[in-house]
Amino acid sequence: MPKPRPLRAVPTIKTTRKRGRAAELTPGALYGAFVELAAESTYSVRLLDGDLVQAELAPGVEPSLISDVLQRRAMVLVSPTQDALLILGALQTRMTPGVNADGDLDVRARRVNLQADEEVKLRSGQSEIQLQSQGRMRINGERLYMRVHANVRVYSAKVELP
Repeated sequence: MPKPRPLRAVPTIKTTRKRGRAAELTPGALYGAFVELAAESTYSVRLLDGDLVQAELAPGVEPSLISDVLQRRAMVLVSPTQDALLILGALQTRMTPGVNADGDLDVRARRVNLQADEEVKLRSGQSEIQLQSQGRMRINGERLYMRVHANVRVYSAKVELP
């Protein structure tokens, strides 16, 4: 069994608090924080101990993620380097929709909003529903069943039936 390597000293980054004392952040360590302000490529984040510090996005982190984090007041993970404090990503604190072991995707919410710039398609086998940005809607399939307990009203300038 190999011997464990001794821990080496790592330089720290000091952040100043308004209350006077400095907090030390160890490069490579992970810290929880909340983004408070976004300005171009610099972000003001509040560490869990109350310090307000400046941070930058790590490579590969999208600015749209930070917009979402600001809106949801979600926690981010930050880590100091020798040069800057980097935002590594958002900390997931609740389940997100995903495919389960049976291959099913279940989404439950008060409302579900899907939005696309060009088109939304729902497909299952040979059936398809298309919503296009020009206002066109198509339902394609072998058969269409409608079970309605009240009247069906069609408002249109023209209705064609084969």
